[in-house]
Amino acid sequence: MAEPRFRRLTLIAGWRPELLRAARIAIIGCGTTGTEVAKNLALSGVGHLLLVDHDDVAPHNASGLFDVAFAGLPKVDAVRIALGRFAPETEVVGLRARMEDLGEAVFADCGVVVLGVDNLAARVQASASAALVGVPCVDVGVAGLSCRVQTTIPSLNESCFTCGLWPDELADLARRVSCSGRVIEDLASPLAISAPGAALGAAIAAEEVIALVLQGPSGARFAGRELRWEASSGRWIERRIPRRSECDGHERLRLPLVEARIDGSTRGRELLAAVSLSAGPPFTRLDARRSLVRGVRCGCGWSDRCVVLFGRQRESCPASGDPLVPVGLTRRVGAAVVLSTAGFPDRTVLRASRGDGDFRDIVLRSA
Repeated sequence: MAEPRFRRLTLIAGWRPELLRAARIAIIGCGTTGTEVAKNLALSGVGHLLLVDHDDVAPHNASGLFDVAFAGLPKVDAVRIALGRFAPETEVVGLRARMEDLGEAVFADCGVVVLGVDNLAARVQASASAALVGVPCVDVGVAGLSCRVQTTIPSLNESCFTCGLWPDELADLARRVSCSGRVIEDLASPLAISAPGAALGAAIAAEEVIALVLQGPSGARFAGRELRWEASSGRWIERRIPRRSECDGHERLRLPLVEARIDGSTRGRELLAAVSLSAGPPFTRLDARRSLVRGVRCGCGWSDRCVVLFGRQRESCPASGDPLVPVGLTRRVGAAVVLSTAGFPDRTVLRASRGDGDFRDIVLRSA
């Protein structure tokens, strides 16, 4: 039985409140756009929201959820407080973090991931992380009074968010991301985001999420394509986004993932032994995946300009011409390494492999 406040929604054909109550939706970015998406989903009866944002509320974030009283609060906390006032039925969990500081399997328990952030590097990272665990991703972008929505369904083998980036956007990403994968803040030019543009984009994105929850992948209306509202011309523009074979944003982990609880003394060899309990030869090698935004190192002092997206790297430094040495592509985890002290965030994925080519993808969880 639907809650009284949501009862009228059951008049909509195909509406199933029990599916929405059970749904867990991740929203990346809690600015003007992300908060609108969160509000729409909570008022539609979605039961669980996971919010990711590293920033605090600033005056330019003013929206239907934020007011001056929230200034200085972490955005994820401000959204949780605001939603608790008018949508107490929705459980809200906030992660105050950057995307590159989260484990690759952070979205494994989610039904849909929504990209509501204007940071290009974070959108690329979140889209690829969702693809890793086979979770649909809905991107909503806003510029002024205009907006766009694009959906990625990994199971349909369609194009992803990164496939649709224009060459100048890829170049901008290379300028704005350091070799560590972090965004260079002083190069990240702020975008003009209007409340009407954010509200329109967030409404379309929320409806796409609801369709995915109620109907599964077949409910997606924008899989592999982009719907764009151009306010200046008053036109809706739709374009098909082809899948780029060289795009690394489609990498998938082997599902189901093996979950491993680690404590302060768990070493690599113990993890390998636990995974090897299954039939077959023992697993002998353990590798950690690195940030999906990969970099290079050179000796010219311009390392922040030597950044590349994924594995499509330059052969030489644009400043000095020196050969570039790739870093962060993979990391071997020694058998004696104490996993809790290796700097892995929760839900990091390690890959255990053996001589016959078989492997298992393992999610690290704190005990």
